[in-house]
Amino acid sequence: MRVISAIARALNLSAETLLDQAGLFDDGDTPVEKGQPMRATEGAIRSDPLLTDEQKAALLSVYRSYVEDRDST
Repeated sequence: MRVISAIARALNLSAETLLDQAGLFDDGDTPVEKGQPMRATEGAIRSDPLLTDEQKAALLSVYRSYVEDRDST
C-alpha cells in the first residue's frame, strides 16, 4: 500500500481515488457497483486533495445516506 500511496501523491490523488480509477477500489457500497452512475458530488469528494481518505469515507457515507433517503421517498 505504501507504493500505491506514493504513486497517488505523485499524481496529486488520494490512494482511494487512484484505486477507484484503476477499478480496484471496493468499499462495498459504491453506486457504480449497483449499476448507477457516480454522482458529481461523490466525484468531487473523492478527488479533493485537502481531505484525508478517512474524511472522504465519512463524507461519502453521510452523502449516500441522504441520497438513499431521498431516493426511497
